[in-house]
Amino acid sequence: MLTVLNVFGTRPEAIKMAPVIMELGKHSNRVRSVICSVAQHREMLDQVLSIFEIEPDYDLNLMQPDQSLSQLTANLFAGLEPVVCEVKPDWILAQGDTTTVFVAAMVAFYHGIAFGHVEAGLRTGDRARPFPEEINRRLADAVATAYFAPTENARQALLREGCSERDIYVTGNTVVDALNEVANRHVQRRDRLEVMRLRRKPRHVPAKPRTGILKAPVVILQMIELVEITGVLAEARTQKRRSHLFGGRVHTHVFAAGAREQPHVRHAWGGDAHLAEEQHR
Repeated sequence: MLTVLNVFGTRPEAIKMAPVIMELGKHSNRVRSVICSVAQHREMLDQVLSIFEIEPDYDLNLMQPDQSLSQLTANLFAGLEPVVCEVKPDWILAQGDTTTVFVAAMVAFYHGIAFGHVEAGLRTGDRARPFPEEINRRLADAVATAYFAPTENARQALLREGCSERDIYVTGNTVVDALNEVANRHVQRRDRLEVMRLRRKPRHVPAKPRTGILKAPVVILQMIELVEITGVLAEARTQKRRSHLFGGRVHTHVFAAGAREQPHVRHAWGGDAHLAEEQHR
């Protein structure tokens, strides 16, 4: 039987690994799926695990207040080592570009274990942006056995770095599978919906990437175009990028933007865009 060790530590990782873990669970007669949470983000992570009804086999609980990257990295190596020695997995899977992913990849490499990188191949081309994630994902891909790229662009980035074409699989982004899973449950969340309801106008909130990524007008324009492509706006790219009538209803678009990004968003979407500035903590 194939043994797969799934490792995650943050909320985004858990969300995007949830569909993978659930799919592995459907093949329990052939695959032994072991779940390890390092709890790099404790409270936020627990919320996701509850939603997807995922119960880790190992919970390292490594989150500490004011922990430096060096301390976190050292604790992750020390914490994952005994888990890997006990589980003896054939594969280790991890998603994204956090320190958890980097350490999981390296531990797999040290033990001669195959490593599968979910969402492989994302690049900005700047080692310092985002920091330390750009280096984390490059190093993870340097030792990976299989690359699960979300897009063709990610696949091309991996090929340029010398990764074997036969080891790259363009899978799409697993966050879409996670969204469909939650949506299909038809869970009622009226209390939360009320918060977002303003005069019965549907509201759409695109999530902003890290500050290091969202620094150029072209990136913002691409995000706004993505909103259009997914059907949020009634009129496509030939029209002004602002709220439109769709199905007889006015859609309000909420775009979280910092002071540096706001001028670019206003230019791309329209001068009358209403923006809420983020408060960084």
